[in-house]
Amino acid sequence: MKRILTATLSVLIATGCGKNDGGGPAGPSETTLEISETKVSTGYLGNGVQFSMYEVNDSPQSDWGRAFNMWMDDAMWAKTLERLEYMKLGLVRTMISSAAYSFKGWDGNTNEPVIDLARGQERIDKWIGFCDRNDITVLWGEWGSANISDITDPVWSRVIIDYADYLINTRGHTSIRYFIPVNEPDGGWTEVTGGNFNKWKAGAEAVYSRITEKNLQSRLQIAGPDACPGITGTSFIEKAASQLKDKIGIWNIHIYPYPDQIRSGSYEGLIRCWHDLMGRDKKLVIGEIGMKYKAGTSEYTENLRRALEDPMGKSDTGGGANMFVYDHFYAIDIADLYIQCMRGGMSGGCAWMVCDAMNTGPNQKMKRWGMWNIFGAKMGFPEDENIRPWFYPLSLLSRYIPRGSDILSVGDSGTDGVRAVASRCGGELTFAVVNNSDATRTVTVKKEGEAPRRMRIFTCSEHKRPVDAKQLPVPAEIRDVDLASGETIELPPLSFVLMSSLDY
Repeated sequence: MKRILTATLSVLIATGCGKNDGGGPAGPSETTLEISETKVSTGYLGNGVQFSMYEVNDSPQSDWGRAFNMWMDDAMWAKTLERLEYMKLGLVRTMISSAAYSFKGWDGNTNEPVIDLARGQERIDKWIGFCDRNDITVLWGEWGSANISDITDPVWSRVIIDYADYLINTRGHTSIRYFIPVNEPDGGWTEVTGGNFNKWKAGAEAVYSRITEKNLQSRLQIAGPDACPGITGTSFIEKAASQLKDKIGIWNIHIYPYPDQIRSGSYEGLIRCWHDLMGRDKKLVIGEIGMKYKAGTSEYTENLRRALEDPMGKSDTGGGANMFVYDHFYAIDIADLYIQCMRGGMSGGCAWMVCDAMNTGPNQKMKRWGMWNIFGAKMGFPEDENIRPWFYPLSLLSRYIPRGSDILSVGDSGTDGVRAVASRCGGELTFAVVNNSDATRTVTVKKEGEAPRRMRIFTCSEHKRPVDAKQLPVPAEIRDVDLASGETIELPPLSFVLMSSLDY
């Protein structure tokens, strides 16, 4: 399938980072890729997803329950968690507003915050309990509502960290290991900071102090700054690195590139550059990974048209929906982006997002970014609950590059659209390659000294995406592979192949 063409954009936005080696001429249609034991990164944290808590539709008493008589029932939870369990997630990001959970208001007599730590625990325990059982690392954090108080007010840090302490020490949740003080604090759209670094710094320092006061520092570290350097530039992440490095446990940013930045190979170099600016002494995770479309391009226009003409009438038409999640080419773009990020040194990344019905409003206008819409049947469109194409490569990159892997160096292909990544985990090897071009490519992958091994081989192209009865990926074949001699793979246009010796 020919994807929508877009006008040529600049490879880089105003980021402060120079151009990398991505893009260039089309190169040969046949290429050889050499895997080496040189490590790009070690102790990978895992690939995963953004999972939000269905605040407006989790129960009969929720906004959707009262207004539309629909909510997240046990069968929907079971289907969701079964699909996520297939992914063998290593890392997830879950943000809440404590104003909607533990904070109930102010005591008129004492002027102290009124806290109910147990409020909303059923859905929290269901999701975080799943993460506990599956040993998934949770990036837990605060959206940044000003309903509690100003971010510089000590009450703000006390409310949000005391709630995290309750989840860890009272509820016994073991998977919450990092805390994000505010979502995208560098953005003018963020309520409690307005993009002001000094306000965020004050809040982050207060959070760090409260973590220390609660004796949580061995179990909970700050993941920051949660900024968007590809949108707002590098000033915020550079200030965070120079002024708060000793208080941040792991670097965390968001990325939403334009399609041509991915297809040119630009993001590998950007990830490397941003990590260099913050410091290689800490791992880098990407808390939100997605795509956006520049105003004036054919993709932007088509995305808006689809949102406006949504037959369900449920799509956000204000720019908050990505209607290409239904398309095969989106799956390949996401696979390509993840591969570039891993090649650039990312230690884990969370795709935005699991389900359309998360991060939505009481009016049911959904930000369509999900791998499915679990409310499809209740909305009269049961097919909308089907797994969408982009789940296929993402689930495999999560399942077969598990936490604890080392990312290995793979040579550049020299061919337009062809990029690859490899990993080693417990002696087992995984290799993934994408062809993000409209031409067939042939790749021979080699690993010197690698003994022949039995490998599961998965293929993802427009007309070949093998799945089981539950729409979950299955191998196209399982056979012995001799990488020392070389394994030749034919990649149709817009395709992805993953092969792994991991025995599951």
